[in-house]
Amino acid sequence: MAEWVRIVLAVVIVSVLIGLFILSYILNKRTPEPEGCRKASEECIGCAITGCGRNPVNHPEQNSKEEGKK
Repeated sequence: MAEWVRIVLAVVIVSVLIGLFILSYILNKRTPEPEGCRKASEECIGCAITGCGRNPVNHPEQNSKEEGKK
């Protein structure tokens, strides 16, 4: 196979992979959050394990939104 064909093929494959990543990112952002998803965080308020990803300490943007509602 000619070298220029390999280069074009590599560029096409990388472009397709980048396009799939961007498409999946956009579709993920548009997907609404399921009901009951925030309930797990509400149960974690008194939890001492701050290394957990569900703990509200690890979500400062969510905490600021909840403080604004009070």
